[in-house]
Amino acid sequence: MLAYWGAATTHAASCESDKAAVVSGRIVVFFAPSQTEYDRLIGDARDAATEALSDFLVYSQRLGEYLNGRGISHFMTSAERVEVRRAGQEPVCFVRSHTGDQFGAILSDGQSVPQVILGVITDEDAIPVVERYFSTR
Repeated sequence: MLAYWGAATTHAASCESDKAAVVSGRIVVFFAPSQTEYDRLIGDARDAATEALSDFLVYSQRLGEYLNGRGISHFMTSAERVEVRRAGQEPVCFVRSHTGDQFGAILSDGQSVPQVILGVITDEDAIPVVERYFSTR
């Protein structure tokens, strides 16, 4: 699923949290549940999360290799808030728990409005989205 910044974001001076991940420039931020969130799951929910996390890690690693070849930074976080700093503009604060999905990726070129991919999608499905986002910027 592809999403744009919406209810999960605020335009503010910062995320107002010393625990926020702060990024800038050309970057893809992969986000997933924290270990604490994962540990709280039981039964079928934990089994589903385990499978989703396994798939997400494989696909994000493959996409990371693709990004490396194009000079685009990337990293994985479970931070609740991600502050995206853009040149000459107010930062955008992304709040992970407000997305309605545990997994996803934030694409930022460091200048324009970031784009969010929600859910676990294959690297093959993500690459065209990444190419469109970064090729026009």
